[in-house]
Amino acid sequence: ETAKISATADAGIYHPQSGKIDFRGGVISGPTALEMKGGYAGINGGEFISLKEVISNDKNNDGTSSSGYAIAAVINNSYKGSADILILDGRFRGTVDIVTDDNSKDAKYKPDIVIAGGLFSSDDIKKYTAPGYVLVASSDYYAVLKDAVISEDNQPAAASIDQGQSLDESIITGTVIAVKDCSDTESIDIEGTWSWKSPDIMPKVWDSNLTKYEIIFTPNDAGVKVVSAEITITVNIPSSTNINAVSIDDNGLLSYDITSGNTQTLDKILEYISPDTFENIKIISVDSQISEISKDTLKKLTNLVSLDLSGATGLESTTLDLSGLIALTTIEMSGNNKITSLDVSGCTSLVTLNANNTVLTYLNVSGCNALTTFDVSDSKLLFLDLSSANAALTGKWSGQKNETSFSSTTEFNLGTFIGGKIASIDSVIEINKDKDRKSVV
Repeated sequence: ETAKISATADAGIYHPQSGKIDFRGGVISGPTALEMKGGYAGINGGEFISLKEVISNDKNNDGTSSSGYAIAAVINNSYKGSADILILDGRFRGTVDIVTDDNSKDAKYKPDIVIAGGLFSSDDIKKYTAPGYVLVASSDYYAVLKDAVISEDNQPAAASIDQGQSLDESIITGTVIAVKDCSDTESIDIEGTWSWKSPDIMPKVWDSNLTKYEIIFTPNDAGVKVVSAEITITVNIPSSTNINAVSIDDNGLLSYDITSGNTQTLDKILEYISPDTFENIKIISVDSQISEISKDTLKKLTNLVSLDLSGATGLESTTLDLSGLIALTTIEMSGNNKITSLDVSGCTSLVTLNANNTVLTYLNVSGCNALTTFDVSDSKLLFLDLSSANAALTGKWSGQKNETSFSSTTEFNLGTFIGGKIASIDSVIEINKDKDRKSVV
């Protein structure tokens, strides 16, 4: 393990016979460091240094044949058996090769060299590397190492992207290495390129850091194997939307955060949660940063039961059509000073509508046959449709801002309403069951 052997005329070690020789260290040098014509050599360390720059081999049936080699396995029919060499580690300056004496063209015995580790001065040993190993160039030597593996210390990771961007727009970082198959693990970085197996995929925000996508590392050296892995990626809401976050809590409340001073549509907000979770949305409170609410958007929310419009003062339109939203049970819009026209006709589950102290002039609640709590006091109603609102409805009507009570110009369509009485604080409007008209008593 620690011996130092040096020769000037012949090989540092010459092994022509049968038998086994093991190397775990030491330094051997000579015109050829180790020449073998028979037997087995197991090399797991040490330095093998050729003192000659030029390689040569001459016919010799009784002695050494080579020069310029770190290790030479010589074919010669005059010697019984073949030289077999297994290299697991060590440093080798000079060629490592199988040498054929010129009188042994039809050799009966053929040496074998297998290399599964070590550092070498030239790449001509590539043909002897063991399966699963690779020859990797460094600044001053070539290393035979285990084939490419992903570094434990620098796992691959993807740069974050915005929803709407493809995987191909995310840069992958991470190190692929070749490692030495021995206890004092040594490694060399492999040069190459990371890519996405499916680069055109456009991940969604709700898949952020959840779904795994396959990545591929292609080495620059075609002799090194391709490495693959799976990683997740962070997907952000684009900053241009001014939407910072969207979530649904355990009670079914849709929450959103919009940058101060900006507005956004409800439809755009819903783009950043999974459609599979729309059914979990039960409550929406619309504030002044929502610029648009469409019926088509709300129809996607099949379990929406409560809609608060009290703070919905940033809407671009003063008309709101919520007709046919059959899951809605409660609409709260007290104090809203933006919406002048509201259609909730056909909302067959609607139980409560609070629209007091608003600027409503048009209200259609026809077909709301579950409606039992109805407050439009201190509003500006000019049109009210109660047709087919068949429940025993209690309403507050006082303080209408157009008149102290409904004026003669107010359109009041009762249709098939069967209400008995609609009570108020300051006045009572009694509905005549036989007439589509009102009378004040």
